[in-house]
Amino acid sequence: GEVLDANPIDYGHGFPLLVTNGSVPVLAFWDTSGASILRLNANGDVIDSQPIAITTHTPGGLAAATNGDEFVLAWSESAEALTHIYAVRLSSSGQPIDSAPIAIDTGSRSALGPAIASDGRDFLIAYSDPKIVTKRLLASGSLVGSTAQDEGVVVDSDKGSSPAIAWNGSGYVIAWSISQDEEWTVAW
Repeated sequence: GEVLDANPIDYGHGFPLLVTNGSVPVLAFWDTSGASILRLNANGDVIDSQPIAITTHTPGGLAAATNGDEFVLAWSESAEALTHIYAVRLSSSGQPIDSAPIAIDTGSRSALGPAIASDGRDFLIAYSDPKIVTKRLLASGSLVGSTAQDEGVVVDSDKGSSPAIAWNGSGYVIAWSISQDEEWTVAW
């Protein structure tokens, strides 16, 4: 690869995440004021004059995926003594579809570290609570087979963290970390 911009632009925000549907790159980031996005053109120039706010809460993690058309951003957010998972859908042009975030997990245990992938239509969100759990989010914005209050599909009942997820063309592949005897291993 070749560096195309020898003088990178400082947008003044932290923890970047970049995702594209093939025509619109979306730069998501979070800082103490919450999570926002900036849409970019093919040259990497910012389209928006101001960041588009996704949430005003400071997220504990941010994940993004596209189904080739629309985008979904998921994050963990502290509420009282627990941390919950929320998501928002963005149109193919990067504009928010949902007027309020979609609750993915607001159950009685803290949910952390969301990861998200798409099968080209819908989305699968994986996170730890501290088990590794998944929930399927339809492109329409509704959860399938679970609610924000229930546990979803438990992939591993041991204490896991930092899930990663991808679609391999016929199914989802999920990997995560497990702490055993003060050493970390990867499982899938």
